Amino acid sequence: MSDALVFIASECMRREGASLRIAPMAFMVAHLADDHYRDFYRALTDTGKMTSLRALAVEHLSAKFESELNVLARGRDPRTPVQVVAHFVAANFMDLIEWWFDNEGPYPPQQMQAIFEGLVRPAIERAIGVPLG
Repeated sequence: MSDALVFIASECMRREGASLRIAPMAFMVAHLADDHYRDFYRALTDTGKMTSLRALAVEHLSAKFESELNVLARGRDPRTPVQVVAHFVAANFMDLIEWWFDNEGPYPPQQMQAIFEGLVRPAIERAIGVPLG
């Protein structure tokens, strides 16, 4: 599992042309749409192990977001501590994935990417005072 978290973290806060992709929501949803992963998610949820997995993922992703957001906020005085913003983004990434699973994947990967970005991008920009492009 740690290899998957390392890969996901490596795909966070990546430039795609002039834009910055905050996190690989479309990749995650496309990958996890497979029935095998849905069964695995249900098993984790049913046994209560999803809580610890989620906590580990949020911790790992928060560290990545914090590192990247500190670079973006360098020389500025963010309205919200970068550590808090990083946790907010990581937790919302995981929340939206869980919501998607719990609701039987109602939206396709690219739409989930747009939803996630539309929700967190303005919050990040306001919190650290930097446009993300």
